[in-house]
Amino acid sequence: MSDRVLSRLKALALTDEIVVFCAGTNPLSPKTQYLVNWLEVRGAKFLVVDAMSDPTLSPLLEAGRTAQCLPIMCTGGRLIGAGAVLRHLAESGQLARLLEKPGAGCLPVIAASTRAAAVLQSALQSATDVIRLKISRDLHHELDVDERRADDIELALGNVTLVLDRDSAALADGLAIDWIERTEGSGFRIDNPNEPRVLREVQCEVLAQRLDSPLPPLLIDARTEAEYLQGRLPNARLLDASLLDALPLLDRRTPLAFYCKNGTRSQRAALHHVELGFLDVIMLVGGLDAWTQCFGH
Repeated sequence: MSDRVLSRLKALALTDEIVVFCAGTNPLSPKTQYLVNWLEVRGAKFLVVDAMSDPTLSPLLEAGRTAQCLPIMCTGGRLIGAGAVLRHLAESGQLARLLEKPGAGCLPVIAASTRAAAVLQSALQSATDVIRLKISRDLHHELDVDERRADDIELALGNVTLVLDRDSAALADGLAIDWIERTEGSGFRIDNPNEPRVLREVQCEVLAQRLDSPLPPLLIDARTEAEYLQGRLPNARLLDASLLDALPLLDRRTPLAFYCKNGTRSQRAALHHVELGFLDVIMLVGGLDAWTQCFGH
């Protein structure tokens, strides 16, 4: 996006309102309509502006390829995002954070169980060590022993100092850290209310890593009983009537992993459980066929 276009957009968005710049308003493009619906549901105050009707913007957009970046969202003279990335931000929970006025936010509230705090404290090697929590844009969480940095946000979890960079802090409010001990292994469980309930499609290698982790997902075979008896992944449960009745009774934080022969039936089953409110649902892309090609069994 050229500096001239960006400067003009910011100049038109110097109010506290949210401004969505698009190309044509009758009708709105699907990408713009998605944003409008998202804003309306949240009761946000916003304007939709046809950028192509602005005498300054129109020739700039037509001369270059910036029109392909529309819609563009700004507020208070700040560029929030453009094009398809805006939908990703909305679905990940980050867009609501980005639309907050600068300085309006506060320290995130993070809770840790007594056991989790003790395990974190035992990992510290020196008085200057801190625990760093890193949260990626797709809400992947990492806990590590680290040193303080100049722009860190610091929180106290009992006797443990937890530090976050500002991007991670914006995604951490309401987060809870627990330590889970099971016969198959122990590990941290991090529950983040900012995490969207979405179905994640994973490749064979990723599923293998999840199954080998300290807190593996419940592996569910969405094929028929006859197919299941002919061969299945280790420790997989058949999605029969009894399991269908049992799954809705589980804690919604229970991780679930679905597979079938090639991915079609498992996708339907996985989406159903996302709709039931399960927070960590994955399905194997390509199903058992892909797994066999990848690992040979």
